[in-house]
Amino acid sequence: MKNILKDIKWKNLDRKSIERKYPPKSNGRQMGLDNQPSSTELSLSNFESEIYDTGLDHFQSEINRNDDILVKAEALMLQKQSLIEDDSFENIPTQFKQDCSFGYGSFKSQLQDNSKQLDQATNYFNSFKERNAITRPPTIKTFWQTTISIGLIFVFIIFELFGNTLFLGPVMMGGFAAAFITALTISSINVGISFFIGIFVMRGIHHIDRTQRYISWLLMTLYFGVFILWVNFMVGAFRHFASEAMAKEMDLKNYDITQTELLEMGAQAAAPWLYFGQLGIESWLLIIMGLFFAAIGAYDGYQYSDTYPGYGKVAKKMHNLKETIRKSSKKQLDLVNNSYRKFCDAANGTHAEDKINILEWATNMNAFQAVYYQFERHATKLEDDIWHIIKEFRNANKEARTDDNPPSYFSERIKYDDNYKDPMEAFKATAFAFKSDEDLAKKKTGMDELVTSHFRNCMKKIEEIKDEYNKKIESEVNKIRM
Repeated sequence: MKNILKDIKWKNLDRKSIERKYPPKSNGRQMGLDNQPSSTELSLSNFESEIYDTGLDHFQSEINRNDDILVKAEALMLQKQSLIEDDSFENIPTQFKQDCSFGYGSFKSQLQDNSKQLDQATNYFNSFKERNAITRPPTIKTFWQTTISIGLIFVFIIFELFGNTLFLGPVMMGGFAAAFITALTISSINVGISFFIGIFVMRGIHHIDRTQRYISWLLMTLYFGVFILWVNFMVGAFRHFASEAMAKEMDLKNYDITQTELLEMGAQAAAPWLYFGQLGIESWLLIIMGLFFAAIGAYDGYQYSDTYPGYGKVAKKMHNLKETIRKSSKKQLDLVNNSYRKFCDAANGTHAEDKINILEWATNMNAFQAVYYQFERHATKLEDDIWHIIKEFRNANKEARTDDNPPSYFSERIKYDDNYKDPMEAFKATAFAFKSDEDLAKKKTGMDELVTSHFRNCMKKIEEIKDEYNKKIESEVNKIRM
């Protein structure tokens, strides 16, 4: 609502045009020669009345033309004032509470489901500890710890693959390609299978059940004491026999290793204990490297989770549910706090709009004030112009009279009624809009204080709503046995 009074225009009286139409001096001399108006006359002469009515018509025209503009402008001002004085913040706390209530309902329902699952998991965890006579807390691996543990297995496989290929490549009949395939198989057994043995077998040595402990020790003895030793010594022995065959082939240029000889080397390597004393340094390094990687692969699997079988799994389930509840409650608190900030911004924006509205209202109220003052000056000038014409008529009349006795009213100045000159009377329909500087300042201050009061009350309410729902969330979480 800007420049609402921009169409207000004040047209000055065209005095020269009136003087040409009704020459005051010639009319005054002509009537003065006849000693008219009579010295006893109390009312205006026809000429004076004509001039007076001309001014009156101009007054009425100015008032009528601008009155509609002022009435429409006043309606807009009243609308703006009502907008300012109404509580613009009324719906903000209500909308904020609706947002919180909707999110809280979903959160509470999900929390109750998670709480039931946690109770079940906790009961099973406690029962598991009691059945297995466990008193220590569980070891729970984080996501990154388990990821690193699995990643190390691949690193170990690659390292052993590289080492085995270097040891076997020079003596393999198929070169490094054949050595790579053999090395991949051996490293997968030493590291990969040992990793799973560490997970599923090694932990059994701590089991409360004696039978399971014995079975675990037996399986570990068979795996490490028999299978792993046999595999790695067999590879070491095979490397020894392959090395000797390659040396023989190089000495005898026309000699090629037959398929039968390859099968014999394999059969000999399958019984490596018969050839311990014949193995070279390269074979022993190959064996030691294989046993080393098998050991660290098994230990990595053993430490992958809690070392008591099943304890880490049941603890992890309980832990994950607790983390889910914590994250869910934090997420809900964040939603409430984010919504709080959003509605605080909305309240600040509304407050700023109210301030702008007050400024526009005050500006246009000043414009109303200016219009009224302009009209007062305009009316005074119009009255002066009419008086100037009539005064010229009277002066000429007095000079031309022979009786030297003009009417007594000639000494009185022509004046118009306040209904035409006073803006408070001329524009009665919009007189409400006119305010003195003091009244305007008081009204503006009152509006500022009112909207500030509305703003502070709104901020207080949304702060209370935020605290209420934060406490509700914390209360619901505190009810859960964590």
